[in-house]
Parts: sequence; C-alpha cells; structure tokens
Amino acid sequence: MANTYDYYEKNWREYCKSTADCVPHEEIDRFLGFVPSQKDLILELGSGSGNCLRYIYDKGYNISGSDYIIDIVLELKKLIPCCSYMIDFSEVEFINAFIEGTAVKHIFANAALHHLTVSEFINFINLIEVKGLLFLSLKEGAGEVTHEDGRFESFYSQRQIEKLVSKRFEILSFSRSSDILNRDLNWLSWTLSKK
Repeated sequence: MANTYDYYEKNWREYCKSTADCVPHEEIDRFLGFVPSQKDLILELGSGSGNCLRYIYDKGYNISGSDYIIDIVLELKKLIPCCSYMIDFSEVEFINAFIEGTAVKHIFANAALHHLTVSEFINFINLIEVKGLLFLSLKEGAGEVTHEDGRFESFYSQRQIEKLVSKRFEILSFSRSSDILNRDLNWLSWTLSKK
C-alpha cells in the first residue's frame, strides 16, 4: 500500500474533486435497507472525498468516516459534521480494536479495499470482527496491477468473492454496476451479514 498511499497523499485534492459528486445511490440504498436502525453506528473505511459519507449522513444515519490520508480526514471533519478518523484499512487488527472500543456495528467499504493485495484482502475477510453488516464494492476482473502513477489495485470475480465470504458471512445482496466515472470497468457490490 506504500505507493498507493504516496499517490493519494500527493494527489488527494484532485482525487476528491473528481469524485465528490459521484455517489452510487442504488448500492448505498440497498445496503441501508438492511441496516436495522438509523441509530446503529456505521464506520466507512476509505471515505475519500466524503461522497458516500455525506449521502448516508444526510439520510439521517449514524455514520463515522475514515481514511488513511491525514489531509483527507481533516477535510472530512470540515465538510461533514460527523466523526472522522485516520484508519489504515490494511491493519485489520487495529480496525477490530477500534470496533471493540466503540459502538461501531456496521462497516461500509465502497471503492476502497481493492487497494489491498489479494492476500491482504483475504486476511481482512478472515479476521474482521464486524458486529452487523459489511458492505464491499470491488473492481471486477482478475489479478493485481500497479499503475504507472504508483496506485495498486486488485480485481475479483463474483464467484471468487462469494466463495471467500461464504465461510463467515451470509450474502444479503449483490449487484454489478458500471463505473460512475465512465471508465471501462464494472463494480461488484455486496451487503453481507456476519453468520
């Protein structure tokens, strides 16, 4: 994640500006439809521009944001009146300790965990101790790639993810959607419930 971190640390303003208005409404609404109470605390991993964070907050849900770039976290605190934390989502043990020490019940991870290597992602799924729902969206495809700008991404198939998550989670919903930024790729999204 080091090169990916460096990329976003240097380019966070441009990235946030390009994604601020890109909200996957249908996927978020599908996830929220399974949240038992608006009072349940949701933690978003990798909030970025705050596009999803703002949408969920404005719908009246109890949500906290997070990112692993300090400048993004500081900007989120200015833009959206909810708690935002600096969390590296590759450190699943830290996330578990954070969940244990707070009232976090659900995790929302939209367009974030594809920056983990496949082995890091498998570790995340095997170890995360979410108390309620887990939302994932990942890029469809195969393999891992490091782009010229240093960003790392991994790609998955529906079957691959569902085989992995079925050991610990019940699949409540699945969807495939085209990229909001009109890139030639699809996003795969799941709402999962801990068994």
